[in-house]
Amino acid sequence: MEVLLLPEAAQEFEDAVVYLEEEEPGLGVRFRAELDTHVKWIAQNPTIPRLRDGVYRRVNLQVFPFFIAYLINNKSVWILAIAHGHRRPDYWIDRRTPDGHPDGSVNSDARSAPLYTLIFNEMMHTRLATPSDTQDMLRLWELMQTAHIAYDPRYYELADRSRYLDAAVRYIDGLVNDPDAICIVCTEGEHVVGSLVAKAENKAPVYSESTVASIDHVCVDEDHRGKGVFRNMYLLLESTVSKRGVNSIECYVDCENTALAAYKAVGMIPRQIKVVKHIQYNPNN
Repeated sequence: MEVLLLPEAAQEFEDAVVYLEEEEPGLGVRFRAELDTHVKWIAQNPTIPRLRDGVYRRVNLQVFPFFIAYLINNKSVWILAIAHGHRRPDYWIDRRTPDGHPDGSVNSDARSAPLYTLIFNEMMHTRLATPSDTQDMLRLWELMQTAHIAYDPRYYELADRSRYLDAAVRYIDGLVNDPDAICIVCTEGEHVVGSLVAKAENKAPVYSESTVASIDHVCVDEDHRGKGVFRNMYLLLESTVSKRGVNSIECYVDCENTALAAYKAVGMIPRQIKVVKHIQYNPNN
């Protein structure tokens, strides 16, 4: 059965992973693995847990003090909350799926917020990149650059491949081997389906925050978009840079890029707009 996640539950999952990783490296990964196991079980056995209050069902995690609250609606499992069992366990009780289930009163937040297909995938893993990933990262980078041409051909058009290929390989290989860079890949089986590259930098001394992780680029294979690849890579990025004392994460996004919604979904907010004007060269000026 298809498993879907309310935006609020997706945020709870992210917050829990980041918090546990900060408490102890690897703890968030183990939490994710246990949650993954239980979600797969729910997808195969959705009606076994008893119905509570005639509305929802609940499955408790065995190691971590969290539970999954869900309901069955339109042949799908909707996860309403991933909640801590000892901290206001019923705070989520008024949440609704976008069609108003179960009592017809549509939650306005759920109506306007994007919906996320569940991001757990037993074949999908996120890890730090190694030099052996360079060619796959280059392939995804070229895919991203080609897609950007649709926004503004003049601004994003690449030079002839024979001219930029060597430079691009050196650039990506240099980032993978740069201790200040955070290069992350997401794999499905043996295939790299996404990459994220960021670099920790010192901000100008005039600012109170001293360091920032600037995302250089994010690339996701076309067949894996909308499946949580970016979200998983971002979680690893945030966990990694937080241990380095980084204060914030930033990224430049084209105004027409629909991926902006994915950045907002992980808590990033628009802060600056880059403006561009194309001018014609006039040798007489």
